[in-house]
Amino acid sequence: MRDIVNNLVSVASDIGCSISIENLDFKHKKATLRHSGSRKYNQMLSGFVYSKFREFLVVCCEKKGIRVNLINPALTSTIGLFKYTKSYGLSSGFAAALVIGRRALGFNEALNTDSKTLLNSYGKKEIIPRDKSKNWKLWNKVHRKMKESKIGRARFYEPNISTIIITEINSLKNQKKSKKAISN
Repeated sequence: MRDIVNNLVSVASDIGCSISIENLDFKHKKATLRHSGSRKYNQMLSGFVYSKFREFLVVCCEKKGIRVNLINPALTSTIGLFKYTKSYGLSSGFAAALVIGRRALGFNEALNTDSKTLLNSYGKKEIIPRDKSKNWKLWNKVHRKMKESKIGRARFYEPNISTIIITEINSLKNQKKSKKAISN
């Protein structure tokens, strides 16, 4: 891993740019899962080397005089899926990385057409927020609707993803209603 970090820092040094990564912290998560009984998940978290990677990266960057930007990871995947997977043909991971880079540069992620359509279908009026805090709230609502629909990441390449999500949510609600009716 040190070789990978050294190569990464060398490229950043040659180009003359900073490095931006998500500011992830798994200490609290590890502490709560230690006693949860889920052996597989505990092993996965224990084997996760992100903290070592970040530590090596910060030390190596300090030695070479390169700035490391620790970016808030909130909603990077959701924003990347809605805004950049289809338009640039990126995977969900690369789209999230694009959002991280844009945050490091100070850009605010406005809602795109698909996310506005999704929010409008649930009674949200057309909102064009002027400050970042409203964008965060709206993206959080989009994220909840995306999770509620249980749509896989691969489907975000399809046109009109907001319509697909709305259809899936309504279908799931109808299934729940029919199960309740059968059980009564």
